[in-house]
Amino acid sequence: QAIVSGTTVGTVSEDGPLTSTGLISISDQDTSDNPVSLIDVSGVVSDNGYGNFTLGGGNWTYTLDNTNTDVQALGSGDRLNDTATFTASDGSVHLVSIVINGVNDLAVFSGEDTGTVTEDESVTDNNLVTSGTLEIVDPDALESSFVAETVAGSYGEVSINTAGNWTYSVDNSLAAIQGLNEGETLTDRITVRSIDGTSHDVVVRIYGAGEYIPVTVTPAPIDDIEDPVDEVVEDTSTEPEQSTD
Repeated sequence: QAIVSGTTVGTVSEDGPLTSTGLISISDQDTSDNPVSLIDVSGVVSDNGYGNFTLGGGNWTYTLDNTNTDVQALGSGDRLNDTATFTASDGSVHLVSIVINGVNDLAVFSGEDTGTVTEDESVTDNNLVTSGTLEIVDPDALESSFVAETVAGSYGEVSINTAGNWTYSVDNSLAAIQGLNEGETLTDRITVRSIDGTSHDVVVRIYGAGEYIPVTVTPAPIDDIEDPVDEVVEDTSTEPEQSTD
C-alpha cells in the first residue's frame, strides 16, 4: 500500500483567497512497486464540483469556483467540504481534502425608502403617517429578509416587518413640528437592518404648513348704534313764472 505524506488538507474562502496549494510525496513499502509515483493531472474538476485540481511533480493546487451558487450561498461561519482524488502509478487512490469557508455577502436594497408627511394634514390618532415597502436581495441563503423591529428616529419611528413593509409615524403635536412655517422642513433618517446585519436608511421629510390664524370680530352694542335722522331737504329749485298773457 502506497503511503502519501506532505500536505493533504487545504482551505479556501468564498470571494477569496480562492486557491490552496501543497506538496505531497508517495512511497511504497512493497519494493516490487517501486519506484511508485504520482500521476500528474491538470484542471480536473474536484469531487464535489466546487473547484478544480492540478497536480504536477507532487505540487498540487486547488482553485475554488467562486461563481458556484452553493459557494455564494454560504454565510459567515458556513462551510463546504471538497476533495480532489488522485492516483499513483501503482493504481492506489488518494485524496486532498479542502475546506471552503463562507463569508457574509452584503444585501442589496431597492424599493421605497423615502416618505413625506405634512404638519396638520391627514392626521390619524394625532399622528402623521407614511409607509412604503423595501426589497432586498442577498446571495447568502435565507438572508433575503429584514429584522422585524420598531426603530426610533429624531422625531418619529419606523416599524418594519420581515417582508420589508414599513410604516413611519410621528406625533403631530411635537413642538418641532408645530413650530414649522410653511416651506420649512425637518428630516428624519431611520436605519433598518437585514437579517445579516446590513443596514439601510429610510428617510422621511416633514413639511411645515401655513398656520390658520382666526380673527375675532366683536360687534358694537346695539345701544351705540344711532338711529338715522330723517332730514327735510328744502326744495330750492325755482319754478318758471307762468305768463299772464
